[in-house]
Amino acid sequence: MPDSGELPDAPASTTRLRLLQGAVLALLLILVAGLAHHQIARADVLAQQERRQSQRQILLPAPRGQIFDREHRLLAGTRFRTALVLDLGPLRSSLLTEERIRRETTSGMSPRKVAMEARVAVIQREWEKPRPLLDPTRKLSVERIERHFTREPALPFVLVDALADDEIARVSAVLSADGALRLEKIPERYYPHGRVAAHVIGRVRKKRIQTDGASSVRTVAAEGLSGDFGLEKQFDATLSGQPAAALLRVDAMGRPAGGAIPTTPAIAGEDIVTSLDLDLQLAAESALDAVSGASRGSIVVLDVRTGEILALASRPDFDLNLISPTISPTEKERLDTSGAWLNRATQALYPPGSSHKVFTALAGLRSGALDAYTTHTCAGFLQIGTHRFPCHHVEGHGLITLRTALSQSCNIFAYQIGLASGADALADEARRFHLDAPTGVELPGETLRMLVPDPARKHADKQDPWTLGDTANFAIGQGFLRYSPLQAACAMASLARRETLTVPTLLRQPQRSPSGVRAREPLAISEENYAALLSSLEAVVEAGIGQNAQVPGVRIAGKTGTAQIVRPEGMMNVAWFIAFAPADNPQIALAIALEGDQPNVEYAGAAHAAPVASDVFAAYFDKLARPAAEEARVAHAR
Repeated sequence: MPDSGELPDAPASTTRLRLLQGAVLALLLILVAGLAHHQIARADVLAQQERRQSQRQILLPAPRGQIFDREHRLLAGTRFRTALVLDLGPLRSSLLTEERIRRETTSGMSPRKVAMEARVAVIQREWEKPRPLLDPTRKLSVERIERHFTREPALPFVLVDALADDEIARVSAVLSADGALRLEKIPERYYPHGRVAAHVIGRVRKKRIQTDGASSVRTVAAEGLSGDFGLEKQFDATLSGQPAAALLRVDAMGRPAGGAIPTTPAIAGEDIVTSLDLDLQLAAESALDAVSGASRGSIVVLDVRTGEILALASRPDFDLNLISPTISPTEKERLDTSGAWLNRATQALYPPGSSHKVFTALAGLRSGALDAYTTHTCAGFLQIGTHRFPCHHVEGHGLITLRTALSQSCNIFAYQIGLASGADALADEARRFHLDAPTGVELPGETLRMLVPDPARKHADKQDPWTLGDTANFAIGQGFLRYSPLQAACAMASLARRETLTVPTLLRQPQRSPSGVRAREPLAISEENYAALLSSLEAVVEAGIGQNAQVPGVRIAGKTGTAQIVRPEGMMNVAWFIAFAPADNPQIALAIALEGDQPNVEYAGAAHAAPVASDVFAAYFDKLARPAAEEARVAHAR
């Protein structure tokens, strides 16, 4: 009989074993393929991840471009201060050892806290090495150490931001080539003339260098300088240049694990040559400082032929070296309180007072309400409805023409011309000279709030009807009308060329059109009418109310003005003078506006602003005459 136990089916068992082996082999192949994919196909990705973990791109500031006046005299420059810094790479071993010891000997403290205390301890030990060689008043802030390691552990730590010359000599003598301590030259801004043209040049402040995000490794940007206002801000991209880049290897904590390898050199910022004339700027500021009774005011001087700004000053002001790149709390409070931050040439708006009678006369000449022979009688006041509108000359000027009306600044004549022309004609003339819009000067923050009123505007704003009294006030530059000293200077430069548009510039552009890239706009009044107006403006300075603006040998066409503004202290006067010269061949135009300091005290354009104009015109024409005088002297010597 056959045995009752059966042997297994050998072929079937072998098949199952082979299937199992095939499955294991397939899994192994999948695993190998996966590993190969990670090691080969994703090698670039993994390498990039490794680089991001172990490398840092360091960005360092480039030297900032310089700012010059039109004769290439320095207004804002870059110089270098010497800082004492601590490279953290050579300290890596000390940092790790200190951290390990503190972990082993300290309990109940978070790892983060332990690491920070270790870093502070190492930095403080390094600080003790140079400390005896430094000014004893210098201190090391624990908060600053902690802030550095929190924000920028890959960068060197600055122990002393600016060393004195004697400190540099002492520290240099003890530094070792392979030590963590080193001296570093750091670019900084300086202004050789301090407060001169401060509102134009502007200040810089500290700011992290901006990155474009294009680097394949993490970027650490050092602190650089950035324009905060003025030309420093307007042309910040040009002045800043391109930062230097270096590659640094770091450990898992982001601390330097070796020296930085430079990859891209810095490209210094480009220089800017401005239209400012330092001599004229100094003369304008000196004249403003000499004015009594006005601590606030401004002056703008333009080249009639190009629209270049030759001088622009505002008071009160500040020393740029005291506010760039940082400012003390005391200095900031002083500037905030005094209102010095405001550039009164471009950001302050005033009623122009009688200086606006120039444009009232133009409205009359254009509308036909006025010509060279028009006469009106001034009795000291004009009755309009139930209100009596006065002239500053209470006894009256009697029978007057345009020439005598402007030279004596008669209000009654201006009222009559304004009423005869109409409010819309007055507004149209002001807008023709662009007194309702910013000039477009290359300074950030030019005001947009200038106002040329008219009946429609008043009704829309106040829901009140326009009155004949509003027209009368408009005609003498009072009421709702507001514009800036820069706008006034541009309008006079335009009038000097028999045009209506001047687009000012602060860049040196000797071949520039005075209207910039815009089409020139002719004044479009007759030769006879222009001659009558020009003669009247000359009479203001020759024998009229503006005689304080006279400069021997120079024909000046100008107009005084006195306006009232309401301040918290009371009613203040604003003294104006606008002009161009020489009248027969105009080269420069100016506008001056000075705010009186005392409420309800007379502060007039004729007595206070006109003398400032005289000083500025004299400085310009004296300088113009120097080359001719020198040539004559040389010729005589030969």
